[in-house]
Amino acid sequence: MKFKNLIILSDYGNNHYVGQLKLLCKKLMPRIEIIELSNNIEPQNIKQASFIINNSTRYFPNDSLIVSMLDPSLGSNLEIIFTKLNENNNIGLLSQNNGIFSEYVHKDILFYKFKQQIVKSSFVGRDILINISKIIFESDLTNFTLFDNRSINKLIFKESKSNKSITGEIIFFDVFGNAITNIRMDINLKTSIFKDEVIEICLDIETVHSKQIFVYWGDMGTLEIALKNDNFKLRTLAKTGDSISAFY
Repeated sequence: MKFKNLIILSDYGNNHYVGQLKLLCKKLMPRIEIIELSNNIEPQNIKQASFIINNSTRYFPNDSLIVSMLDPSLGSNLEIIFTKLNENNNIGLLSQNNGIFSEYVHKDILFYKFKQQIVKSSFVGRDILINISKIIFESDLTNFTLFDNRSINKLIFKESKSNKSITGEIIFFDVFGNAITNIRMDINLKTSIFKDEVIEICLDIETVHSKQIFVYWGDMGTLEIALKNDNFKLRTLAKTGDSISAFY
């Protein structure tokens, strides 16, 4: 189970906290390769973090441990969980039990809970998860116990489907202000409604006029909303969690 890479996912932004984190990783685990998947997750947006992990696993090198450091509990959730997402490629995931494991609950994988007493910290990623990562990198699971997957906290999405439509929500916004939703690609969907505005699903972005709102299938396989040559989020005041419906 030896891991060679530590993949960081956090909402710390671009500041000295990330530097401290990487310094500590190298201090405790000098031989590991540190890979930053992203430090720009929207603050405490577990849905976005889960989405990014699920859409990035095919790019992870073998023998990688992903450490998700989002902490909506601000240090009060000390239930630390580890699992193997892919046994063949040796891909692991370490995080608090905060919903990040939702996609994997119904898969045939085992979950483990760190059983040693943990001293509370408001900086769980740096002060707790990295130290536990060191234990995992040493292939030592004696400090873990099997964890019932029925006790895994699950994310609740706005998600419903009928024979006429699918309803979902905005999960997050990318750096350009485009809205990424949880409506998965279905080429039979033709139109969408966002805030009472009917918008056809665009198959050719070249046909969209400047400053026009359009809906399209993004490169991560879900419906996205954008404003051509502008920032959709800023111009429309759209928010994470806003509903969107798509129709057959």
